[in-house]
Amino acid sequence: MSLQRKRRSAPSSSASASASPQLTKKAKRGARFHHYQPLNHLQREIRLLELSPGKPGSRIAAKLLTVSLDDGPEYDALSYCWGAPQPTYDISIHVSSNNEDDQSGDGDEEHPCESVVSFPVGRNLRKALDDLRHQHNPRLVWTDAICINQRDNLEKAHQIQLMREIYTRARVVCAWLDHNVQPKSSAFDDLEMLGKGVELNDFHDPSYWHPVADIFRNPYWRRLWIQQELVLATKVDVYCRRDVFPGEQLLEFQKMVNIVKSQATRVDGPEYALSRYIDENTNADPMPEIFGGGVVRARVNMLEGRAVQDLFSSSTVGRPSSPDVKITRSMLASSLLNLFLQSAGLNMTDCRDRVYGILGLATDIAHGPPLEIRYDTSPVWVYAQVFRHFVHRYKSLSFLCFDRNSVKGRHVSRQGFPSWMPHADINWSNVNASRACGATLAATLATPHAVPIDEKSLALRAQGIRVDTIKHIAETGGLGPGWIPIPEWLVQVESFCRKTWPDASPSPSPSPSPSPSPSADPARDPPPLYEREDATAVMFPWLSASRYRAMWKLDKPDPQRRAHLVRGLLAAARKADQKGLSTGDVMRGGYTPTTIIPPDARQECYPLHGQINAAMLVATEGARIGSVARTSDVRAGDEIWVLFGCRMPVVLRPKGDGHGAGQEPRYELVGPAVVPGLMKGEAIEISQPLESRRTVIILE
Repeated sequence: MSLQRKRRSAPSSSASASASPQLTKKAKRGARFHHYQPLNHLQREIRLLELSPGKPGSRIAAKLLTVSLDDGPEYDALSYCWGAPQPTYDISIHVSSNNEDDQSGDGDEEHPCESVVSFPVGRNLRKALDDLRHQHNPRLVWTDAICINQRDNLEKAHQIQLMREIYTRARVVCAWLDHNVQPKSSAFDDLEMLGKGVELNDFHDPSYWHPVADIFRNPYWRRLWIQQELVLATKVDVYCRRDVFPGEQLLEFQKMVNIVKSQATRVDGPEYALSRYIDENTNADPMPEIFGGGVVRARVNMLEGRAVQDLFSSSTVGRPSSPDVKITRSMLASSLLNLFLQSAGLNMTDCRDRVYGILGLATDIAHGPPLEIRYDTSPVWVYAQVFRHFVHRYKSLSFLCFDRNSVKGRHVSRQGFPSWMPHADINWSNVNASRACGATLAATLATPHAVPIDEKSLALRAQGIRVDTIKHIAETGGLGPGWIPIPEWLVQVESFCRKTWPDASPSPSPSPSPSPSPSADPARDPPPLYEREDATAVMFPWLSASRYRAMWKLDKPDPQRRAHLVRGLLAAARKADQKGLSTGDVMRGGYTPTTIIPPDARQECYPLHGQINAAMLVATEGARIGSVARTSDVRAGDEIWVLFGCRMPVVLRPKGDGHGAGQEPRYELVGPAVVPGLMKGEAIEISQPLESRRTVIILE
């Protein structure tokens, strides 16, 4: 079937009969007409809508049937945006008046008396059903707005538990978009060969692909429930109104474009340009990873996640706190927690669906206490189940490693959230490169109730060690450090280091002028303090060597290489014809002479530039230097803790004027910190007994 759009026409009777899914004989015997008669949840019953044939634009008529998934019915599933609730349009639902007494065997010999009920539907559903129905033969479909009694929360809860099977078993998932495809374009012909000899960058102008990219500008792709519906599908047809496209090559296009969501790419590459084109018509955040990598990537994550979860379960039987069991990236990609965080950038009608709308994709929910599906509780109570599950499953508190003020999910309200509950993003790359809690990763979390989350207050009880206190914070101006002249930036860093280490040997400060200070003698003077190992460590992303290589296509620099790169940047700034050369200028190019920075050093400037713009330096009373997110509201007097089960140090703020005798101290979470000297379990592994240093605290 060519990928060029196919205008739906009236199929012949024989072709239509074979193409349209039908109930099996056994399933049809059990099918009954009714208007929201209760479903038998023990028999895994669902409703299906049998669309009567009709001409485009005519009134839609249908029958509502009840079948059991166990009987193997064949049907198509509709995936679409509900759209505005008003205005509504009536469709006709045929209802049997004696369905409870129907003993008609196969149901073909007897025709019980029927009545017609008007059923109001939204504009999008009315148009979708009109486009999907055949002209001469009935079509059996499942659509949530009609096949689930939306006024019955108990029924909704049971049907949500079946959602994975409903979409996986569907013969085809029909993704309907209210989008008018441009007149015939050769881009759709080339789309058919994408990845099979044709690549995105084969065309000089990325706008060649705009007719295809326009499909992905539709709000459909940003709906929460859509993610699950397409990922679970075994086959997808994309309906742009009445034009139908096989979905797999469209989803391959999406995967190629959205590679920019998960790894660094050239800013002049077609993927970057097309990604910007697709996203520029929305005010929301860039698409999250759950769909940012595309349906194809999410399917791979789900399949890999299931296999890894099974291995994880078998390896932890009888030894839930074993330190040799690793929580891997493959395991987390399709975990309930990770999918919940990524759902922050998606659109939904009921915010509780941030959890319920991803249950079919989460690969770890079968390995723990069942989650309650309740629409009569607060959204935050629903969200808390995600974190209870994570603690129970992984014996970890690493979800505390998030930036409360991150631009990701900035449009999502945190009203009612406890400070410890992330809402949009966790920097798993930083987490996986850290082991601040040492070998005690899960020792105190070996039972489900070791870290209880209070049902009413949602306060979280944790154990850990208070390590240090924030003493001062680097001042940040309007521009990030990566956009001010390199000598000026290094003067600021050197001043900060001297304030932190006042007893260190004096060193020459980098002159902000183009020429070096005449008093500086590199052969005799000690190196500047900013070249110390713990200072340069926070100038670069805190990543494992493998993750650094995967993200930046570079080897992670060691301390000597980091210092060499910083010295090289300072030397380049002094030689450049351009005044005020910044790391941002180095990254963008265009400076002269071009030989002042070797090509390999320029490439290594990318991660440095990103890090110094994203992070803010902090210093402690214990003369430690670290970094926190630049958007953090960290203050002097905040405390640095290593919590058992949390792989990064965290900054906590005491609540109240003090703690009463015998009371557990209460804190607010500020965020994670990178503190060289604490990242590998040093605070845990000192000679003083751990038992005498641990403290139980309450995070609110």
